Amino acid sequence: MNGYLKKGDKKKKKKEGRPSTAKYLEIWHQLWNQWHNLVIEVGDEEGRYAYQDVHWEPPCFDCGSLADDLDEVAEKMLPLLDTIHNTGEEDLEIFAGAIDEIEDNIKSYPEWMCDFDHEEIYVGPVFTRCLLTWEKLHADSAASFADRLADLEAGWRCLLDTKAFIDFLDDFSSEQKQEIYEFITENRGRSFWQERLASPWSGWHHVYHALAKCFNQDTYLKDCGKLLARDWHYGLPVIEDRLMKGDRAGAEEIIKQVFKSYLGRRGQKSWDPEKVLLINRLCYGYGNADTELCSVFDHWLDIAGKEEKHVLKAALAFQLAVYHDPHAWDRIAALVRDFSASPAEQVIRGLCRQWMEYTVTVTLGLGFGRLSNTTPDWLFFLLKTGINQENREYFHDRVGNWLHSLGSSLKPREILADNYQVKSYCLLTDDILQIAGAAGRYANLRQAVNSLVYGGGKNKKIRHAWLRKFKAEELLDDILSAWQHDIDKFIPAPESAEKSNYDVHALWLAAVHDIDRDFFNRILSNWKTEHKRRRNLWKAVRQKGLPT
Repeated sequence: MNGYLKKGDKKKKKKEGRPSTAKYLEIWHQLWNQWHNLVIEVGDEEGRYAYQDVHWEPPCFDCGSLADDLDEVAEKMLPLLDTIHNTGEEDLEIFAGAIDEIEDNIKSYPEWMCDFDHEEIYVGPVFTRCLLTWEKLHADSAASFADRLADLEAGWRCLLDTKAFIDFLDDFSSEQKQEIYEFITENRGRSFWQERLASPWSGWHHVYHALAKCFNQDTYLKDCGKLLARDWHYGLPVIEDRLMKGDRAGAEEIIKQVFKSYLGRRGQKSWDPEKVLLINRLCYGYGNADTELCSVFDHWLDIAGKEEKHVLKAALAFQLAVYHDPHAWDRIAALVRDFSASPAEQVIRGLCRQWMEYTVTVTLGLGFGRLSNTTPDWLFFLLKTGINQENREYFHDRVGNWLHSLGSSLKPREILADNYQVKSYCLLTDDILQIAGAAGRYANLRQAVNSLVYGGGKNKKIRHAWLRKFKAEELLDDILSAWQHDIDKFIPAPESAEKSNYDVHALWLAAVHDIDRDFFNRILSNWKTEHKRRRNLWKAVRQKGLPT
C-alpha cells in the first residue's frame, strides 16, 4: 500500500498517522484499473492469455496465468477491504461482478481456444479470499452468507479455489459454523446443495463434512459410509466407530471396503492379503506410505489378533512392513525368519517371493510382471542369501554360476534389447566397482554399464550394505573376467550409427580399453581398415581420450 503514496505525502502521513479515506479510495480505484487492464485481455485470440506451445499448433486460453496475474492485484486489495467497506462507497456486487466479467470475456474466445461449457475455469486463492471476505462483510449472518454464496456459485462456471475456500470458512467462530451447518442441513434437498455435497471436489462438500463431525456424529458417519466407495479415506472414522462399539466383524468388513476403494482408484478389484502383495498391485504408483492406510492396517492387525486369525495376522504384519518401507531389507528379512516353522510360513514365503520380484523390478526399472518364469539373477540370490542367513560362499557360488550361464546365453547386439539379465549384469558391475574401490580405475566401463541401467533405485544403500556383508568386493576379478569374455557382444557396429553419431561406439571402445588392451588394439586395427572414412567415428574416439 505504501508504494502508492508519493514522497510528498510523508509529512502528511507522519501528522495524520495513516492515509485519508480519499487516499484509500484512490489506491482502490488504481488497483481496479490494473484488474480491468488484465481482464480486457481475456477473449483476445492474440492477447496476453492466448497460450501457444509451438507455432504450428493453435493457441489456447491460459487460465492459470490469468488467475496468477489477478491474484497479484488481489494481494494488494485484501488489506484494504475493511476500510473500503466502512466507507460505504463500494458496491456489494463488485467481486461477484468481476467473475461475471471474466466469464463474459472468456465466451469471446472461439470454441477451439476455450470450450467454456466443458473446460475447468478457476480463480486463484487470493481472489477467492477477497471475494469471500467482501461477501462476509456484507452478510447479516453466517447463514445469509452461505445462502448468497450458493446463489452466486450456481450461476458461475468459474470455480473458487477449494483450499482457500475451506481455510476461510475454518476461521469462522463455532457459533457461525453451527449456523452454516444447520442452514445447509435444512436446504440440502435443493439441487445446488445436492450437487455440491455429493462432489468430493467441492469446497462445500469438505466444509459440510467437517461441520457434521463437530455437530452431528450420526450424520457424519452415515455420510462417511456413503462416500467410502469413492474415497477410501472416509473409511477410517467408520472403522474406529465400529471398534469403539465392540463390533469387530463390522469394522473388518469396512476395512475390506477401504482396501477395495483404495485399489479401485488404480483399476484393481479384490485383494487377498494372504495371497497378493499390496505394493505389487500399486506398481510404480506406490510412492510413499500413507499414514492413514497404515492406521487401517494397524486396526486389521489388532482385529486378527483378537479373533485368533494367526495366518491373517502374520500376512498383514508382512504386508504392513513392506508397504511402510519396501527397501527396509533387514526388517523384512527378520519378519520372514520370525514366521518360519509357524502355520503362516508358506503364506509368508509366497509374499516374500513377490517382494523379491518387486525389489528386482523397481531396482532395474523393469515393467511389472516381466519376471514370471525367468531365471533368477544375482539380486534374487543376494536377497535369498540375506533372508536365509546363508554364508559368503553360498552367494559367491550362485553369482559365479549365474555369470557363466549369462555369458553363454548372450547374443551379439543384446545391448539393443531391453533385457532384464543384461540390466542386472550392468548393475552388479557398477555395484562391485564401487564397493571394491575400483570405480576410478574402470571409469569408462562404469560409464558404459550405467548407460544401460539407471541408478539402481532407492535401495542402493542397503543393497551395498548386504553386498559388503557377503564380501562381494572379492568378486571383482570374476566380474572383470566375465566382461573380457562378453564385451564384444556389447560393442555396436559403426555401420549401425544413426545420423553419424558414434558416441555410444566410442563409449564401449573406451570400456574395452579399461579391461583388455589387446582386444582394444584388435578392434582399433579393424576399424581403421573398415571405417577409416567415418570422420565422426574417429572424432568421437579422440574425444574419449583414446589412443588412435
